[in-house]
Amino acid sequence: MSAVEICSRLWRGLRDRWTYLPGDPGAGLKAEPGWLLPLLDRTPEAWPTAGQAKQVPGSEKVLSRASEALSGSLYLFGRTVETGMPPDWLADPLTGRSAREFVPALTGFSPGRGGEPDIRSVWELNRLQVLADLGRAYSITSQTEYAEAAARIIESWSEANPYGRTVNWANALEVGLRALSLVQAALLVSGSAAAGRESFRRVLARLFFLHGRYLRKHLSRGSTAFNHLAGEGAALTVLGACLPGLPGAGKWRALGESALGRSVDRLILPDGGGLEGSLHYLALVCRLVVLSCRLTGDCALLERRRRRERLVSAYRFLCAATDGGRSISEYGDSDDASAPGPPPAEASQRYRSTLNLLYLFLGDQPLCHGYEPDPDSLWLFGSRALEPAGRKPPGPERPEVGRFGFSGRYVVRWPGSTGSPAGFLRFECGPWGAPGTWAHAHADRLSFSFFLEGRPFFIDPGTGAYLANPRWREYFRSTAAHNTVVIDGQSQGQPLGTFFWRKEVPSRLLRLEETGDEVVLAGEHYGYRGQGVVHRREILLRPAGSSLELTDTFITGRRHQVAAVFNLHPQCIVERKPGEAGTLVIISGANQETGGWRLELKCDERCRVSLHSGEDNPARGWFSPGFMRREPCPQVICRAEIEGESSLHTRILWSKPDAGQRGS
Repeated sequence: MSAVEICSRLWRGLRDRWTYLPGDPGAGLKAEPGWLLPLLDRTPEAWPTAGQAKQVPGSEKVLSRASEALSGSLYLFGRTVETGMPPDWLADPLTGRSAREFVPALTGFSPGRGGEPDIRSVWELNRLQVLADLGRAYSITSQTEYAEAAARIIESWSEANPYGRTVNWANALEVGLRALSLVQAALLVSGSAAAGRESFRRVLARLFFLHGRYLRKHLSRGSTAFNHLAGEGAALTVLGACLPGLPGAGKWRALGESALGRSVDRLILPDGGGLEGSLHYLALVCRLVVLSCRLTGDCALLERRRRRERLVSAYRFLCAATDGGRSISEYGDSDDASAPGPPPAEASQRYRSTLNLLYLFLGDQPLCHGYEPDPDSLWLFGSRALEPAGRKPPGPERPEVGRFGFSGRYVVRWPGSTGSPAGFLRFECGPWGAPGTWAHAHADRLSFSFFLEGRPFFIDPGTGAYLANPRWREYFRSTAAHNTVVIDGQSQGQPLGTFFWRKEVPSRLLRLEETGDEVVLAGEHYGYRGQGVVHRREILLRPAGSSLELTDTFITGRRHQVAAVFNLHPQCIVERKPGEAGTLVIISGANQETGGWRLELKCDERCRVSLHSGEDNPARGWFSPGFMRREPCPQVICRAEIEGESSLHTRILWSKPDAGQRGS
């Protein structure tokens, strides 16, 4: 963060505090219920019928979550949390600690004093994504209790959160995501008795005005003008287009479309990857574009051909980087932020939903993922979401390599055959993230992810948390948590605060070759130049021979301690192979009884091999399946001492076990 940006943030923060005193800019506003008529009288053709909803996997979960919300249990961070109804909007729903105890920085971020509380947990509750579940439940059942609950939530939130006076007005992205939830709620319950009450309409009209006013004055700049700006732009676009009678709506829409368009231009790279070095935030930006265009009914944003081409490239990239939504190993940061509804707990469902939305939105692209409709696609596209149900693209006939040099990602997919399973590998090498801050990148250069038949083996560890626990934040983005090499116990990159890095970890691809059934990937990175080391890694993949060979070479003139790290999915069972000290046997636990594929990891004979899982001091062997969640996972560390230019060799072999091997 530059000195200019720091001064700008301080000035804006002081200005805002002065502006908020003595009062609310909406206090003298005569909120006209008629402002909502264009929204409440709109009959979206996309809303599905009850029969259509029953055809879509996940719709039953929507009804279940809506019913639980009536009794005070909300779905947050992939699990149900007892919050009461209405909740305490100024309390951390996970710990119960009051947000009044937080001292927000002028940026809106503040780590908890005791470590565990996290302002991000408070914000998750205040995104009001429960409104999507309640509104959808009302739209398919016509039961008034769902609409009444949505109205109570909105009214209680308004009363508990005076404009600019609580932490829920401290971050523009949060205001934007909440505004999108409010617009959807108004559309979904528009035919209910609750939506017809003038008192409720006045509250809703006032909230829309205040959210639009806040966003217009607080669009993100500098180091936060990435996915934050995309969310804020999407909200301003939707508010301005759906509520043209609100004071300033025309300016909101113009400003929002400009911000969202610039975000597409900047955040989606020419090869479809994300500028921020995060698979999750790329998907989020794509979802925000689709949502804003569907809610406004206008895609003026994509009048520029290049923007549509970027979305097409993003669809293809996301399909390639996730094996068509089948093999999910997120790289970079992820806080599970989503729209239009609450994100599913399973990462595979989150990404398949994004792929569905992009495919339906683009309309004329070949299908690159296995399509099964989900609630978000159903409520945004209606019956159109049911048409491609069950369709799958043809699999590769031979090993296929996806080259994404702008994004620093390379993927290999290969078909199954007799005695050899289909597989997927992703290699992280090249540009690291958004220049200047690299805010959402992890220290993962030359790391890889590996799947067989869609089952995870070697994986990225996830994110864990942002502000709740600095120690876990540091672990999950460090080199020690990724499938690469740690030198002298140091991470490739040195963090600067919660999100930034002191400097870039540059890397480049040295070689990519496809020869028959072999694929060679080689790259090097310079994160250890301070220790006088350049790390090179070569991957030799032979799918037909069921083998993967890693050669890690260190260019240095001194002695160093190196540790090759291998993180395995929690479902994996890892055991030492009798009689072979450096060989480990790995079986997918979910498939153990049915005879799934098994791996053998053969470390270099010079290495001391150790196995870890769920250790705290130091942190080793942890996996984060979603934000604010973590669980133990097997982690293999192969340590060695090298001097001068040296290489370590690791082999990974896979085979189908016979009946006698399945329990070994």
